[in-house]
Amino acid sequence: MCVLYFSASGQLSLLVDILTTANYRILLPAEVLKEVRDRASRNGWNISALDHYLRTGVHIAEIPVISAAQTEAVTLLAQVRSRHPNVMAGTTAAGGTEDLGECVAITHSILARRRGLRAIVSIDDLKGQALASRHQVDYFTIEDAFSLAMEYGLLDTLNARKAYDKMRPYGSSLPSWEAELKPRLRQERTARKRAEDEDEAEALHEGGV
Repeated sequence: MCVLYFSASGQLSLLVDILTTANYRILLPAEVLKEVRDRASRNGWNISALDHYLRTGVHIAEIPVISAAQTEAVTLLAQVRSRHPNVMAGTTAAGGTEDLGECVAITHSILARRRGLRAIVSIDDLKGQALASRHQVDYFTIEDAFSLAMEYGLLDTLNARKAYDKMRPYGSSLPSWEAELKPRLRQERTARKRAEDEDEAEALHEGGV
């Protein structure tokens, strides 16, 4: 839950800056928002910044609960949940609440795609990511957020690491900077530099013709 981790660590404005720079808006399904609030409450985490953004409705907005009257959405949600790895393993009842949030988010993404729109789902759980891939839904991770922050120049390497380390106590599954972020960011910087050099070489070649 990118929103939860950024909120709990006091860095929600950073996530908003990253996504608005990338021309995205954060839409939180009510089911996901409930999971965020429940988890924050259980752990005593302060997510008041999220409430502030929700009140303004500018960068973060809530999507109402899928109702029984929304036939297409209800049918699709049932199909998505039935294919969740936890359900397939028999550990989650189809009508329960566990993993409901990510299934709802994937459902909304599929519905958006059917209407010619693009919605990327934020999922940190590996099984949830597998489910998104199964439905050809693009997903966004915390690692992706920091990669974009570096690419757009919103954070330098030192401050990116500090921000990431502030977040790790709130996500037990988050890998260390050394294990995941450092090699990934190095590879991406190398790839961007190679692409820039190729573009420059092509421009010089065309100018010399």
